[in-house]
Amino acid sequence: MISIETKKQKVILVVDDVAENLELLARNLQRLGHKVLLATSGAQALEIAHAKLPELILLDVQMPGMSGFEVCTKLKEDESTKHIPIIFITAKTEQDSVVEAFSLGAVDYVLKPFYNEELFARVNTHLRLKELSDEIKEKNEKLEQYVDMVERNIAISQTDRDGIVVYVSDALCEMSGFAKDELIGHKHCCFKSGCTPQIVYLQLWNTITNGNQWRGELLDKKKNGDFFWADLTITPKLDENGEVVGYMAIWLDVTNKKKVEELVVTDHLTRLFNRRHLEAELNSIILGHNRRSEDFGFLMIDIDFFKLYNDFYGHHKGDEALVAAAESIKSCLSRSGDSAFRFGGEEFCVVLSNIDKNGLTKVANDILKALQDMHIEHQKSPIGYLSFSIGGALINPQSADFDATIKSADKMLYEAKESGRNRVCLSF
Repeated sequence: MISIETKKQKVILVVDDVAENLELLARNLQRLGHKVLLATSGAQALEIAHAKLPELILLDVQMPGMSGFEVCTKLKEDESTKHIPIIFITAKTEQDSVVEAFSLGAVDYVLKPFYNEELFARVNTHLRLKELSDEIKEKNEKLEQYVDMVERNIAISQTDRDGIVVYVSDALCEMSGFAKDELIGHKHCCFKSGCTPQIVYLQLWNTITNGNQWRGELLDKKKNGDFFWADLTITPKLDENGEVVGYMAIWLDVTNKKKVEELVVTDHLTRLFNRRHLEAELNSIILGHNRRSEDFGFLMIDIDFFKLYNDFYGHHKGDEALVAAAESIKSCLSRSGDSAFRFGGEEFCVVLSNIDKNGLTKVANDILKALQDMHIEHQKSPIGYLSFSIGGALINPQSADFDATIKSADKMLYEAKESGRNRVCLSF
């Protein structure tokens, strides 16, 4: 027995030129709890369909003036009514009428005289299908909205297993300045700034090709040559066998955040890291080297007779000398793990990662030579130009902390000054 219970009243349009047929269909359908609209002609059916947009139309084939087939054709041609399911009601049993009904877009047919149970079953089935179709349509529309939001607001790229780009979002194009056809079919090499050590890319590629997610910050380059910082998350796409078949990357422009961070950790005059950053980082550096059982080097650099230089040439010239010294020190640091800091006043310090005594000696003397090569006049100095004293130590991280590291290098800096300045003194 077919249930006549329904959860929600539906609107059904019944079209038949015979009044008795309309009344019979209306009574039967109202038993299902639906609202029934009646039309006695094709023209009236089109008018009601456009005005009320029913969930289902039961349409008689044989009608004077405009046949059911003609009505169906007009409804399917109209964007507002094309999705309304149509069940034809016909007394004909010829195969060609049935075939024509389906070719015009009908979803079903019922032969006269019809049985209520059959009619109810077909009506309920197509109402449910229409309801599901509407739900799918609504979900697809929402999905399209979400996809559009993602496309416009989230910077995404997808590549195949070899790193060839197969998709980029509008947001990534907006961020980078590259058009989609300039990225798709190519690798991400066009983003490389040249400032990121190659080892970082090797570690990244090794991580994702082994099926693991990688996240980090990279300094990238836009099409116009401007640099931008990207917080990048790359997730491998796996097939049913767990094999990597591609990668999806989400890019977040963190350039402004990096600028703020840089202001916090950078000395505003020399653009070296400041003492606050040294205090925050040095213990982490010590722990990292201890974990890897690696020694590191620490240098302290002081400008000789700098107070006399400032008093004689003025603070403006003194600032210029500090900036020049900072640039010379940085020019001698070529490894990614090496960092230079302004310790305060006319003092600088340098951290040299994973180094031995020969390496420490070489870098320290390279720095001294680079500083001497500036040959900045200093009439109040015994040697006539700006000179520098450097003290340093090879640090065993097992017994080191921040204070001990500073003390070791400062002791050697004192020795360099006491023994005549303009020289390097190291302890191993």
